[in-house]
This record gives sequence, structure tokens and C-alpha cells, in this order.
Amino acid sequence: MQIIENWTDVEGKVEEVEPSDVSDNFVKLRVAVNRTKPVEGFANLLDDAKGQTLAVEVPKKAAEHLQPGEKVSCRLRRAGNQKIFAHPEQVAKVKS
Repeated sequence: MQIIENWTDVEGKVEEVEPSDVSDNFVKLRVAVNRTKPVEGFANLLDDAKGQTLAVEVPKKAAEHLQPGEKVSCRLRRAGNQKIFAHPEQVAKVKS
């Protein structure tokens, strides 16, 4: 399988925060996606995510301020093993 460098900006609502099966340094956020936006210069492999709930692997440090029910904005990439990862410096709570 060929790896494609890809990033998509996503906004949505955190539904759950749970332990990651990737690493102890990550948590898994379940995010109900309400908006996607392509990132210039990168493939957009999550364009069809609007209306879906994604399981996103996020470094614990980047997610420590997020709770279920909060709105979040993050830059995501799809990895080869059907995992989705957040960019550690592009995770933010969205003010209502």
C-alpha cells in the first residue's frame, strides 16, 4: 500500500474520550464531524467525514483540555492502518 501525505481540517463535537490502543501517550477522541476543509498542498482523505463520528488518536498533551460535549477544531490525517491521527499542534477547543 502506498502512503499518501494527507491533512484535513475538521470541526466537530467531542462525544467520548477513551484510552488509546496505539500508545499510552495518546487518547482516542470520538468526534462527531460537522465540517471538513482541505489543507492546501495536501490530499484530503477525510472529505467524506462530515456527518460521521471519527475515532481520532490524539497525543494526551494536546487533548488534556477537551471534554465530551465540547466543540473541537483539529487537523487530521488518515494513516495506513485505518487509524486517524491529529496533528499535535493543531487541536483546539472551539468557543461557542
